[in-house]
Amino acid sequence: MGGSLSTLESPKKIYARRKSSNLIKKKDTEVESKKTKILLLGVGESGKSTLFKQFQIIYGVLRSEENLKVYAFIVRNNVTVLIKRLFPLVVSLGLEAKFEPHERAAYHKILDGIASDDVDLPV
Repeated sequence: MGGSLSTLESPKKIYARRKSSNLIKKKDTEVESKKTKILLLGVGESGKSTLFKQFQIIYGVLRSEENLKVYAFIVRNNVTVLIKRLFPLVVSLGLEAKFEPHERAAYHKILDGIASDDVDLPV
């Protein structure tokens, strides 16, 4: 069997290293204890990501110009899809005949606008 060379650290060095390690641990613990953690559970498409994004918006995650453009596109797309799904109900329920002239004009203007959009309905 061969001998191994080991060096003994002085107790002062060991104490200093442990003290430094403990200080780092204490600071990390303080930082972590100030964070609020939330576990979001739910089935798919139940709004977990939406809730998370709303927290980011409300509580100060910086918004870049690119993110704002993406959000604007998503909101516009969602509104367009919703209108495309709801407007056929106006016809099937016979509600168009009950519109006032200014409501009918707005209805047809919106129909013309979404008919020219490139947004497709999801299947």
